[in-house]
Amino acid sequence: MAVVKMHGIDEISNATNGTLKLGDPVVFDKPIRAQASLCSNGVLDISLSNYFICNCSGTMSFSFTNVPSDADVISIVVELHDAGSHTMNFPSSVKWGGGLAPSFTAGASDLIGFITTDGGTNWRGMGLNFDSGISFNDPS
Repeated sequence: MAVVKMHGIDEISNATNGTLKLGDPVVFDKPIRAQASLCSNGVLDISLSNYFICNCSGTMSFSFTNVPSDADVISIVVELHDAGSHTMNFPSSVKWGGGLAPSFTAGASDLIGFITTDGGTNWRGMGLNFDSGISFNDPS
């Protein structure tokens, strides 16, 4: 069980627990991380997690599914392993700084992030960390 303090938010409406006030603990009923197999085909199911681990073994075409349209902000992090050895395709809804997806590392791990403020119509793609030297670790 994870307990997270909410900062900068006056209150959140929560159907099961009522209204939360600033400083109240929030308990998440889902794991914060996803199993590596959830990204095996590039599908990022937002209803399952906001952190995905992808062991890239061929061309991957990413997509976002189950994006809640009523959320103000959704952010996710994707950990890619050996992405530089393969082709990575992203939906046209992803807008990268400078207009191009980053170059990924062969044989190592990279972190990228995505954020949407319009229910998934547009995503900002960000390079977070590259060639970190951390080997693939399947958490399942």
